[in-house]
Amino acid sequence: MKLSPANSRQLYFADSLESLIDGEKDGYCKAPPTASYLTPEKSAKTNENYYVVNDGYIIIEKNTCIITTSRDLYLQEIYPKSWPLAHILTEDGETINVQDLPVNDTFANDTVVFPFMLRDLNHLFHSTMDNYARLAYCDHVSLQNLLYLFPKQDSSTPAGKALKSIFMDDINYKEIAAGIKYKVGKLVVPPLGNRNEYFCSRATKYVNHTINQKLNINKASHPTRLFISRADTPIRNLINEDEVIVALRQFGFTNLCPGEYSFQTQCELYANAEIVVAVHGNGLTPLVASSRCRHLIEFEAFGWGGTAYSAIAGGLGINYMPIKCEVMQSDIQGMFHWLGKADVSQLVNIVSSILD
Repeated sequence: MKLSPANSRQLYFADSLESLIDGEKDGYCKAPPTASYLTPEKSAKTNENYYVVNDGYIIIEKNTCIITTSRDLYLQEIYPKSWPLAHILTEDGETINVQDLPVNDTFANDTVVFPFMLRDLNHLFHSTMDNYARLAYCDHVSLQNLLYLFPKQDSSTPAGKALKSIFMDDINYKEIAAGIKYKVGKLVVPPLGNRNEYFCSRATKYVNHTINQKLNINKASHPTRLFISRADTPIRNLINEDEVIVALRQFGFTNLCPGEYSFQTQCELYANAEIVVAVHGNGLTPLVASSRCRHLIEFEAFGWGGTAYSAIAGGLGINYMPIKCEVMQSDIQGMFHWLGKADVSQLVNIVSSILD
């Protein structure tokens, strides 16, 4: 199926990227009424409708086809105003500030748009590399002609900087302000994180292969078992972490505090781990480098059926097992700012059953 603009002057959305790639119903369905963030603004001079940059969305003139999926409300709550920046990378490699373009300019029909969130790899995986890998298999898409949404704060973490150098080391960036009106020929806005509801094995393996290749990760002679500690952060921690460490030691687990290691070293440790036990958090980011991992045990506090890391695990064929913690303390941002107590006996039973 080719990504060609719809014939009518109607905004269309793909139900999912599955239908987009597989060509179900030609990849289009009418925009749902819940897409209220797509609000046109009327041009006083030309009386035409334009769509503007708003909350991280690049919205385009109405006779152009928009292919997207519904926005994740979870991320909308966490990052309500954090995506106002963008730039354009043209086919010949130049970057253009959208403010410098006449409002009537239209970009090439193979322009593809990805929202980038490099805060940690779970967001990178869901919002970007998944669909980058999918679209890389489509001959009609020019991957040299991309429009990126790239919040600058998301590249400030060590993992973010490392990932940026791995996947985007040859791209220059320019920023634009929110509210600029302009048109593009085609727009693809992939989902921003459906966690347990969505993963793509092919895309996850693409990211896994790229990281292992570019970081030249070596395989150890024997697989290891890792417990990912959050001792270097005051939030989302286990008040009985010492008990967890002692219980896991009998099974040959190594205690890893990610903040004490480079991203390269973290990836190497993950690549050689057969079992990973961790509290939900970006210490699990290097999971995507895993090549030997068979089991991920994740502590969380709210009974989620899965997290972004369960989706990455699913994409790599890793068995995922969540353990709900008892919340001992939380603040107004309790979904992420909490202290919990791990059920050590449940953990021991799970690990024992794996090793039996």
